[in-house]
Amino acid sequence: MTTQNIQNFQETIDHVSAESEAPLSRPESPENSENFEPEIVEENNGAFYHWGSKAFPQLQISENGKTSQLFRYFGEDYLTGLPTRDNIVAENDECLSVILNNALDKREEIPFMAVDFEGSSEKIGKKNHYILHLYGSLINSQKAVVTLTGIQIFFDILVPDNESVDGFKIRIDEILCNTVNNYKIEHINAFPLQGYHIEKKSYLRIFTLGSGDRKKALQAIQDKNFETALDDMFSFHCKIARENGIAISGWSIISKYRYKKHSHYTHDFQVSINDFRPVEDLKIISDRFPISALMRDRTLILTWDIEIQSRELGEFAEIHDE
Repeated sequence: MTTQNIQNFQETIDHVSAESEAPLSRPESPENSENFEPEIVEENNGAFYHWGSKAFPQLQISENGKTSQLFRYFGEDYLTGLPTRDNIVAENDECLSVILNNALDKREEIPFMAVDFEGSSEKIGKKNHYILHLYGSLINSQKAVVTLTGIQIFFDILVPDNESVDGFKIRIDEILCNTVNNYKIEHINAFPLQGYHIEKKSYLRIFTLGSGDRKKALQAIQDKNFETALDDMFSFHCKIARENGIAISGWSIISKYRYKKHSHYTHDFQVSINDFRPVEDLKIISDRFPISALMRDRTLILTWDIEIQSRELGEFAEIHDE
């Protein structure tokens, strides 16, 4: 790859967050579209349910003859008659929404707590780029989605002891130029992950734009029996989060963001990976955001076992030791 191509590759990575129109959240499904018309579906038992932005109750008759109300909900709108998240936030606000909105109006740094995340390769302009979506809450407990852009994805190739870096780089370049269109090669020194070593070894770090190209390049290199590192093929989003120090269930700070507020369900932010950082010490931002709010745990984790179920609504399952 020529020097000019390497420069163009780096500019593509560096400027994607500022000039692109990357999705502000996960790709929109038909149900999320403003023009989506909900569909009413009839089941075989004659019951109706709503698929879309609203849902309404049905009468459920259990085996003991009791009648109860059952909601079938498949959309993302609020259910009539039930408290919304915004209602709960308003009851426990303590002026936090005013502080948050003032910061948003001025495009100042704001704290965000991620509790879940996922990654995907998405087309921005004419090229694929790796995007990380973080889901969590803001200082006042309102939901937020933070889309991280400008992420560099890579893997490493160990330079054999009997080869020079420049000579090995030529061999790798010949393999990759027939495999992927856009890549960059850098020489680094690092300790191998396995075994005990007193000196660093030479590696070639291979950067690609999307996870698909990374997978192709990695497979091509491994087919030649070269030793690779940082070569996770699955749960790739966890690798990205680990390498970039992204905190899960901890406060982070976002700055220089693009922002959009949906009408009733969440805040959307798009920010470069370089402008997203964990908060090491809460006292650093306590002059702008109350320390009492920052120390309050805003996470709720629900778990279930799909193998446990009850026969009737509202009844606990009986566990038999077999």
